[in-house]
Amino acid sequence: MVKVLFTLFLLIEIGVSDPFRTHCIPCHKEQKVSLKKIFFDYLLYFSSERKVKASIKEFLLHPSPKKQIYKEKKLFKHSLPLEVIEPAIDIYWELYKVIGKIK
Repeated sequence: MVKVLFTLFLLIEIGVSDPFRTHCIPCHKEQKVSLKKIFFDYLLYFSSERKVKASIKEFLLHPSPKKQIYKEKKLFKHSLPLEVIEPAIDIYWELYKVIGKIK
């Protein structure tokens, strides 16, 4: 319940156009790279929310082939500031997480 309220607060704070929908989705559509597939690759490899978020953040800030989990496309260097990356990762997690959705 707290996470839901936090996410709702985060979305309200960011405004209607959140960083995930304005920065991540358009670019990934253009590059033809599935955000859902990447999420599940990270989740299978790292398994916890904390590790998934930390590794995605580390990759976005300092991309390298060694850190790349999704190998189906070439490495793309992201040029997003930390202020955009952190809330985008939180929104990304809330959108695709499976914890609490499986019955």
